[in-house]
Amino acid sequence: MKNATSILLCFVCGVRLLSCASSQDRPNVIASFENIQYDSALIGFIRESDREETLDTVLIKDGILRYSFKGSGLHEGIIIPFSLLHTAREGDKRPLPASRIRFFINPDETIELTVTIIDNCAVYTATGNELSAQIAEERKEKIEIFKDGMDVFYRYNSRPLTEESEKIYWQGRSKNDSLYLVHSIRFIDLHPDYEYSARLWIETTKNRETALRLFNKLDQKVKQTFFGQLATSIVNGWTMSVPGNELPNFTAKTIEGEYFELNAYRGKFVILDFWGTWCSPCIVEIPKLKVVREKWRDKLIIVALACNDRKESVEKAIDKYKIEWIQLFSDSNEFPFSFGIKEFPTKVLLDPNGKVVKLYDSSSDASLFVEIDSLIQTYKWIN
Repeated sequence: MKNATSILLCFVCGVRLLSCASSQDRPNVIASFENIQYDSALIGFIRESDREETLDTVLIKDGILRYSFKGSGLHEGIIIPFSLLHTAREGDKRPLPASRIRFFINPDETIELTVTIIDNCAVYTATGNELSAQIAEERKEKIEIFKDGMDVFYRYNSRPLTEESEKIYWQGRSKNDSLYLVHSIRFIDLHPDYEYSARLWIETTKNRETALRLFNKLDQKVKQTFFGQLATSIVNGWTMSVPGNELPNFTAKTIEGEYFELNAYRGKFVILDFWGTWCSPCIVEIPKLKVVREKWRDKLIIVALACNDRKESVEKAIDKYKIEWIQLFSDSNEFPFSFGIKEFPTKVLLDPNGKVVKLYDSSSDASLFVEIDSLIQTYKWIN
């Protein structure tokens, strides 16, 4: 799943900028900094329903940041003071997790944050809604993990780039990521009544056995919240992807706006390809998909489902790579959630009766191109 980090990555690529004049309206995001008097900050928002991103800059004056955000629906917000951006080896500035002040905001809500900078890490409390208070609580408990991650970053960027230094960096990064995951699981275990536990579940749990245990522990009230419903749809997607199960019929729109219905392709094998233009392994596999499609043109259909992507990016990729198979696109980015997809590329192979043959995730995708010939050749076709 895409998180608030992506705001700053997209900023480099030209994400839509809001005018700073918006901060002249009545502020609904107010942050008080105990040990920053004057600074500039990046402030960004991601709308949870469709992952639309906006980014702006705002001043911290006399220790106070005031901002007026106008947006419909639930948004995740992020604030990063410029003084907390970290310099990488190449000289560019990086928003490390330690720097990020994250919160959530709905229309007509006012979020107030009290921020203290400790060892270049932002520690804060939040009021205005329960989600923001919960993410601030969880972040405070992770502060030592964030500090360790920052140390790994600086040790790597302060030394000459060698094969050994890169190896040490990835070992440290892997250890830090593991600690982050362990803490996230512990937080969900301890707080099954928090809606943020459902959000954290979506963000961090990949092992399905652990994920199902944590999901079943969530309170029923949490499962009815925005993030609880997303978590429920992911679990439903996992259930639908069990080999031998018949995948329920679904409808969608192609990127050209045409109607698509899965059941219209009964009688042929179907590859559902969950991909994104931002996913390098997905792009690498396009030529392999072309070969498979051409070889089994009469017995196989490829249906691509764009995930976490922008329509214009998908359209450009279709033109650039000459992609001729069906391309589905959803403005609300529903596909990863509806099918429980968290790794890319992921492919689901269906037999001519609409039953799941196998799910190929990012670690096993290559085996599809080895197995597909045998599966189609040995299938008992009915003339």
